[in-house]
Amino acid sequence: MAAFGTYGGRSRGKHLRIRQVRIKDMDDAHGGAPGLGYRNPPIVEAAIAIEYESLPQDRLSAIRKFAATISNDYPEQSARFQQEAQFQFGPVAAYASTQHEDGVVCASRDRKRFAQLALGSSVFSRLAPYGGWDEFERQAKPLWERFERALDVSPTILGVRYINRIEIPTEAPMEKFLRTYPEISRDLPQLIGPYFMKVEIPLESAAGGPMLTLQQGFVQSSSPSVYAILLDNDLRYPISSGTHVWDLLRLARIEKNRIFEACITDDLRRRLN
Repeated sequence: MAAFGTYGGRSRGKHLRIRQVRIKDMDDAHGGAPGLGYRNPPIVEAAIAIEYESLPQDRLSAIRKFAATISNDYPEQSARFQQEAQFQFGPVAAYASTQHEDGVVCASRDRKRFAQLALGSSVFSRLAPYGGWDEFERQAKPLWERFERALDVSPTILGVRYINRIEIPTEAPMEKFLRTYPEISRDLPQLIGPYFMKVEIPLESAAGGPMLTLQQGFVQSSSPSVYAILLDNDLRYPISSGTHVWDLLRLARIEKNRIFEACITDDLRRRLN
């Protein structure tokens, strides 16, 4: 299961050109219709996370019992631990870290499908090769519905996260393929080395609405002739009373496609096809 940087490694001193010295107007950079269904999809991990009102610790045995019922599909199972850190500031700073078991991590035999079942959340993920939304939904939906009934949980937050690995030629500027990237003052050299960018973008003006956390940075490339960039889009939706998780998830699917398309150019679309 990936977190940002799992595919990491130093960039071996390489530097990527951000833009040409003469900057074109980016207003026309996105022409054309969204290019969904790419021949070479860049997705390295897709995840659906559902948070709920946290269960008491004594319900951990019920989660273990449920995990045992899916062992045919997820035979590799291990305890999941939550780590908590405490900082104390004052004349003498202090730090303490504790961890406690809060669920079960279940993996398919090929370790491409995962289900993390915990006291406060369930996460269903699929690693590359990604077979498309319909296949992912067939994995996650029945599993979630069974878990929801068995544990009687009340969902509060829906998360949809897609991590994409994009490779672009070393001689090309970043703006040729990406519409979202770190902008450097034009009075400075338009080259950057290893970088990590994280921004939170509210998708609605009202407070408490859906939120996008976008992360981007260099990762290890497969060849000296290309740069590899991880584009990690993490959507979070509050779940109001009476809202069906999967109805909201279908809306999130449309939005995650729109966000990815908004971050790339037609040149990258052609490259992915």
